Amino acid sequence: MQNNPPPSKKINFLREGLSTEGGHDISGFSRAHVKNGGGDMSEKVDPKTIHRKKEYKELRDNLIRQLVNDKKDCKQNLDLVADYMDLWVTKRLLREDIFERGVKVECYTARGDLNYKKNESVTELTKINASMLKILQHLDISITANEDDADDEM
Repeated sequence: MQNNPPPSKKINFLREGLSTEGGHDISGFSRAHVKNGGGDMSEKVDPKTIHRKKEYKELRDNLIRQLVNDKKDCKQNLDLVADYMDLWVTKRLLREDIFERGVKVECYTARGDLNYKKNESVTELTKINASMLKILQHLDISITANEDDADDEM
């Protein structure tokens, strides 16, 4: 038996009224915002060039500035900031994958039947977010409210 979700439900959700079943009106959000869970995915993430983007540099510099202000800018903590930024890039790539393919992806069984399975990026995204939060807690620093996409509220 195939485990096929109704494809029209997702399309109707995005086309008609943009409201959730729980009665929450989300009509003020763009389709990308709703589909991606809060981020604007209008631009593809290129892991080779994202390190040169303004958003990346501002976040990294903000984290380093907080370490310097707290006099915690030792080599180990700066290395943790680099790890945090690597996780941030990975998070952006996972979110892009979820945005493009959805939370369920098509796969074929050994018999050639079409089936659906969960997108592993969803599980990995949760792990990445947890790791990012642990790094911030270890460094005892926070992300200011104006830094978009730095960490998601859980």
